[in-house]
Amino acid sequence: MQFSYQIVWTNFLALIFFTLPYYHDINIERHMISNTKYPIMTDKQPKLSFPNHCSLEKLFLVARHGTRYPEEPDIKKFEVLENIFQNVSSKHKVFIPNYVRTGMSGISYSIGLLDGKGILGKGDYQPVYISTIPVLQDYELAIHRSCPRWKETVQNNNEKLEKQIFHFTSNLTKISNRVSKKYNIENPPLEPIHINYIYLACAYDIIFFDKNRHWCEILQQEEILTLEYFNDMRYYYEFSYGSDLNKQLACKLVGEIVKGVDDYLNGDSTVKADLRFTHSETMMFLYTFLGFYEDSNPLTGNATFDEISNRKFKTSEICPFAANVYFEIYTCASDKYTFFYKKKHEESIVVQVVVNEKPVVVPGCGSKFCEWNKFKELFSDNLDCDFEKICNLDKN
Repeated sequence: MQFSYQIVWTNFLALIFFTLPYYHDINIERHMISNTKYPIMTDKQPKLSFPNHCSLEKLFLVARHGTRYPEEPDIKKFEVLENIFQNVSSKHKVFIPNYVRTGMSGISYSIGLLDGKGILGKGDYQPVYISTIPVLQDYELAIHRSCPRWKETVQNNNEKLEKQIFHFTSNLTKISNRVSKKYNIENPPLEPIHINYIYLACAYDIIFFDKNRHWCEILQQEEILTLEYFNDMRYYYEFSYGSDLNKQLACKLVGEIVKGVDDYLNGDSTVKADLRFTHSETMMFLYTFLGFYEDSNPLTGNATFDEISNRKFKTSEICPFAANVYFEIYTCASDKYTFFYKKKHEESIVVQVVVNEKPVVVPGCGSKFCEWNKFKELFSDNLDCDFEKICNLDKN
């Protein structure tokens, strides 16, 4: 059977400071929240395994775009910093604007996957079907752009988040006071929030110039960890478990994954691999819907040292540039693969979820290879969700 490939992307585009044992000799490049470069695992990551007597039937990928240029709001922040530091150093510069990175990532992925497998051009490239839909109608990959209720109650007017930021601000103030004193900054003043701008500029120094000097050298290692937690806390309330609404928003995406798999298994589709490219916000909504990386206690502005250092929700690790989630669907012969206790000769369908090239156990499954019907049962209440109703501003 000849299979088709489908690629879809969205077109938008008290003080808590860390002690020496936690930050000693850290690699700051791995602590840049969602602006962290994807770790290169080619020579280090163990080869993914699958059960004996099983064959891969269907692949579904949801991936974040690769490294990008700063967006306009970020560039404005850098211009503020350039003004503040104009009398300190001439080495701090602004960055150029961004591109439509999800589309570029999708095309690049297809070239890497299918170069030499087709008939086009000198590289024998195999063309693929790539599609997109208007961002305000994209309930799967542009979730935060297409949900009015989220914009009104989570992105804006988020009292829970504002409360935690208030509790945390003293940490930023301590850093801004230290930096102002060291660099003799008085007018214009260096405000506490500007410290987060420096942290962001540091991330782009690493991304595009492969160096942790210039902006990065302004911050101490423990301050970088403090800022990492500050931003994770913000993401937690904006895109994850800090809002009950966030827990529902990936329902259309997961519902489409389930439908695509079932259609293929039932012979109603020939799409072997469905590859979708999106943004960090959608990745966090997806993790939250699946129950991944949920901490026993919420991330707060006055969290304990242990809660901070041992947290699961750490975007530097789970949502770097090019973060990816694979849903691998296998057909297994039950007379050889007896884990699910099926009758002899009956086939079992299992799914393995792989996040950033590492298998993750879906909560409620008990094993990294989860029976497909069990997976669907875990999310059955939300797979046929009415996204427009969930996101209606009139909803109480």
